Amino acid sequence: MLYHEKYGAINAIPRLLGFGTGPSWLGSPHLAPFSVVLVDAWQWTPLFMMILLAGLQSIPIEPHESALVDGASRPQVFWHITLPMLKLSIVAALLIRLVDVIKL
Repeated sequence: MLYHEKYGAINAIPRLLGFGTGPSWLGSPHLAPFSVVLVDAWQWTPLFMMILLAGLQSIPIEPHESALVDGASRPQVFWHITLPMLKLSIVAALLIRLVDVIKL
């Protein structure tokens, strides 16, 4: 129903602005892949965010404080401390997505 030409939520915006009906999102060969990717991202983003949030909450604060005291900038702390410590959470999220994609 989200992509329906006449009643869909996405096509309601151009209709409210006076542009008439919107495009056929799933009927157009150019718009259909974009539409599928958008729905897929909408479906999987909450799970990824929960996994990454759990990973962020498990990171101890001491390495961050030490790096900031030693003069590291915030981007350096992120790239050299936070991101490597999140590696396992990122891999877990990607593996879950991979298993879903290939339907093992």
